[in-house]
Amino acid sequence: MHNLLKALAVIVLSGLAYYFSSGFGAIWALMWLAPIPVLIYAYSQSYAKVSLVAFIVGLAPGINTIIGYWLTGIPVQSFIIAALIQSIQWTVVILLSSVLVKRIKTPCSLLAYPALLSLLEWLVSLGPQGTFNTIAYSQLHFLAAMQIASLAGFFGVSFILSLFASSLAYTVVFHKTESKSWLALILSLAVVASCLAYGFYRTQAYNEPSTSVKVGLASLDRSPKVVYNPAMAESILQAYRPMIQSLAQQGAKIVLLPEESLSVTPADSAQIKAQLSQIAQQNQITLIIGINDLQKDHRYNSAWLFSPQGKLIGAYDKRHFVPVVEDGITPGVSLLSFPINNAKAGIAICRDLDYPYPAHHYGQDSTNILFAPAWDFEVDAQVHTAGAFTRGIENGYTVVRAARAGYLSITSPTGKVIAESLVAKGNNMLIADAPIWQNSSFYAQHGYWFVWVLILILALLFGMLIKSRKLESKLN
Repeated sequence: MHNLLKALAVIVLSGLAYYFSSGFGAIWALMWLAPIPVLIYAYSQSYAKVSLVAFIVGLAPGINTIIGYWLTGIPVQSFIIAALIQSIQWTVVILLSSVLVKRIKTPCSLLAYPALLSLLEWLVSLGPQGTFNTIAYSQLHFLAAMQIASLAGFFGVSFILSLFASSLAYTVVFHKTESKSWLALILSLAVVASCLAYGFYRTQAYNEPSTSVKVGLASLDRSPKVVYNPAMAESILQAYRPMIQSLAQQGAKIVLLPEESLSVTPADSAQIKAQLSQIAQQNQITLIIGINDLQKDHRYNSAWLFSPQGKLIGAYDKRHFVPVVEDGITPGVSLLSFPINNAKAGIAICRDLDYPYPAHHYGQDSTNILFAPAWDFEVDAQVHTAGAFTRGIENGYTVVRAARAGYLSITSPTGKVIAESLVAKGNNMLIADAPIWQNSSFYAQHGYWFVWVLILILALLFGMLIKSRKLESKLN
C-alpha cells in the first residue's frame, strides 16, 4: 500500500506540474520542478515500477494539448497518437537515466537525464514533429532562461531545465550514501545560475538597435472556403487595399499579410501579380503576401515579395506542412533574402519556424530580420508563436509574424514582444517600428556544437557503465 501511495503521489505531482507548464499551460516555473518527483522515484525504485509511472506522467503534456484542441472542436486523433509516442520516448529516457545512475554510482551520472532528454529533443526536431513538444518553449515567459538558446539552440534550454531537476533528485536520493552528491549539486546549480546570469545580461544588451524599420501587418477574417477559392481572390485583394493604404499612410515601409491570403491559378496569376505590383508601387512599400499558388502540375504555399517599385523580387515556398491538412503541397528548397536599411531580411512561412531549418540557414546567412506569414487556429495562437520567437532567439534576428486567426507580432532577438495584437474574429492591423540589430548569435554561426557535447557526455557515461559491469563480472 505504501508503494502504491508513493507512485500515485509521483504521478499527481509531476503530472500536474507538466500539465500546467506545457502546451496551453503557461506556468513556466513548474517546468523546473516537474521532473523531480519522477526522477527521485526512478533513482530509487525498480525498472518495472518506473516504466509505468513515467509513462503515465509522460502523457500529461499531450493531454493538455488534446483537451485544448478538443474544446474548440478541432479533431484530436493525430494529437492522441503524438501524445502516446511522446510519452514512450520520455519513458525510455527516464529508464536509461535510471540505469546509468544506479549502475555507475557516481555523481556525474546525474548528467544522464539532461543529456538524454536534450539529445532526444534535437533528434525529434529533425523529424515530422519538429520542435513542437520541446520543454524549452515553457520558458518564453522567463526570457532569461531562453537566452541559452542563442548559444546552444532550444535543446540547450532543455538541458539547463533538466540539469536543475536531475541534480536535486540525485542529491535527495543519494546524499546519505554518496559523499560528493552535495558538491555535484552545488556545481550543477552554479552552471544553471551562470546560464541565467548570461540570460539576464543578454536581455539587457539588446536595448539600442542599430536601426529600425516601420512595418505594417494586416489580417482579414476569411474562412478557408473563401481563401481557397480562386474566384474570391479579386474580392479579397480589394478588401486588403484600404488596409494596406492606411498602413502606408501611417509610415509603414514594409507590409506583411498572412499565409495563403488568397489563391491564384495560371489563368489569373498574371492579373493578380499586376494588381499587387500596382499596390506596392502606389503606396511605395515593400509588400509580402502569402499565396496559395495553384500551378498546373503543382501546388505551392508561397510568399510573394514586391518592391516599392512594383517589381516582383521573388517567391518563397513553404518547406514544412501540417500533416493531412497540407498534403500534396510541393515543398520549397530555397531561401529568399532582401536588403533593408543596410541589413538583411528573409522570409519563412508559419510551420517552417517549428523546425530548426530554414530558420538556422537564415541565421548562418547573417539575417537581421525575418518576416513570417502564418495561419493559426485561434486556440493555439500563443502556443504556435513559440517556435517563431525561439528561432529568433537562437539565430539573433527580429521576427515579424502576421497570422490569420493568431497574433500580429514583432519580437526582438531576445524574444521580447515589441508589439502584438491578437487576431480573432474580424479584421486587424498593427503598425510598429521593428528593431534591427547587426549582432549575430553564437548558435547561428556554430550550429549544432552542443549536440557533440551531449554525445560526448553520453559516450563517457555509457563507457563508465560498461566498465562497472565488467568489474562486477570479475568480482562475481
